[in-house]
Amino acid sequence: MAVHRSIISLITDGNGLAKKEFLHKTPAEWADEQMALRYSQSKMADDKPQDFPFMCWQHLCDEHIAMLSWFDKAGNLNPLVSSASMTNRLQGPLGSGISWDWKSNGDPDVRMFLFKGPLIAAWRAAQLIPYADRNSGNMQMGGIATVVRGAYTERAKIHRWIGYDREGNKISGDNMSRRWVAHMTNNFLISLGADRKWAWDVSKSKTIFGPIEEDAAV
Repeated sequence: MAVHRSIISLITDGNGLAKKEFLHKTPAEWADEQMALRYSQSKMADDKPQDFPFMCWQHLCDEHIAMLSWFDKAGNLNPLVSSASMTNRLQGPLGSGISWDWKSNGDPDVRMFLFKGPLIAAWRAAQLIPYADRNSGNMQMGGIATVVRGAYTERAKIHRWIGYDREGNKISGDNMSRRWVAHMTNNFLISLGADRKWAWDVSKSKTIFGPIEEDAAV
């Protein structure tokens, strides 16, 4: 991870003026550069929009577009706009977990790099395994599953878990976090083409949610 500076110092000259190399980059060029700097990964030509690496790359494109709005026509940074933008992007539902890589003060959030980097690497590693072997009998897939679950567990630590059931009773944050990690790990493995029953089991979804329908019917 090569990003140790705040996002403001990354895109301005220190005097509140946008760096020319930032202004002159297209969103795609910014995303390509930052994929390598932050996650030591890159987008591939055959990545699909629903693939995790592509979604991370697209988020970086959106980041570039958002940051351009922090400057006036002369290239001067508006601190109020940038501060409000960063704060707003750290709020709201967790969704896929792919979010802003910066804290509210603009410093890099290492935990986001520890979430995205390993998951992109896991995706690339799985692409080297034949579809027929993406199951419990493959030791590499077992290692990939461990990495995936660890990455989602790391991401869950960043989120502030507040929830209620249908009756209005507060739900334990730990319980919500474990459910999200299991659900997302299972979905990620399925997206890789992993065996469905194995993915449900290794993601801990079976332990948390119960057996999948055909198993429950036996």
